[in-house]
Amino acid sequence: MTSLDKSDSNKKNARKSTGPSTREGKARSAANALNHGILSRNLLLPDEDAAEWEALLTRLVTELQPVGTLEQILVERIAVAAWRQRRLVRVETARIQVAQRPAMSTETRIKVLVGAENTRLINEILAGIGEEDRSRLFEELLAARSAKVSDAEVVKASYPHIWEKLVLHSSPRGSVEAFLQKDYQGSLDRYLAVMVRSQADILNAYEFARIDKAAHGLPAAPELISRYQSALDNDLYKAMRALCEAQRFRRESLESTAMVVSE
Repeated sequence: MTSLDKSDSNKKNARKSTGPSTREGKARSAANALNHGILSRNLLLPDEDAAEWEALLTRLVTELQPVGTLEQILVERIAVAAWRQRRLVRVETARIQVAQRPAMSTETRIKVLVGAENTRLINEILAGIGEEDRSRLFEELLAARSAKVSDAEVVKASYPHIWEKLVLHSSPRGSVEAFLQKDYQGSLDRYLAVMVRSQADILNAYEFARIDKAAHGLPAAPELISRYQSALDNDLYKAMRALCEAQRFRRESLESTAMVVSE
């Protein structure tokens, strides 16, 4: 199950990075020092989706209809408080999920899924690196099996992520055809079936790592969690009240101006 990924990992060792080079990678690295992040200066933690945050803010702007800079700032404060409350719920849910598991460390569980010898892949999973690429590969694998693809040329033309892996795994044999003939009795479907199982295990490992990371996203002491919840509630209610007062003041000012003009 894991021999393909072990081979894949070994071939990449020569290209090991000396550090993050992309803007996203540098941002992730800069956030490594964050402990729980509930009241951090950086709103989005590395594993949080910026698109989800933008969608939440957009919905609140549409519903609350702020006018001017002050009202816009207050709506954003409401969104920030709501986002952090969502984070709190996610962490508490993850803790319950971890507590319900059989007694086994996350790293041990990942080793069982992907193979203890696959150290590079294990480190990537624990760091949350590469999950999106694995997900795209898995989607292509399911689609190819559903379409009953049996020709490598079809894979090359229509399934780029599968083809990339297939070429990588085939390189010791010299050709895709030789690789499939030697290891899979010439059957592309056999290869795809093995890949589906291995990638499913790898994605499960990513999920375990993500849940475990989320579960440790808050201090363990219940009283501290309660304080965070109270602080977030206060932030939300204060921002909502301030927005209502600002909007009422604006409307009253417009009404007063209209009366003066009409006189």
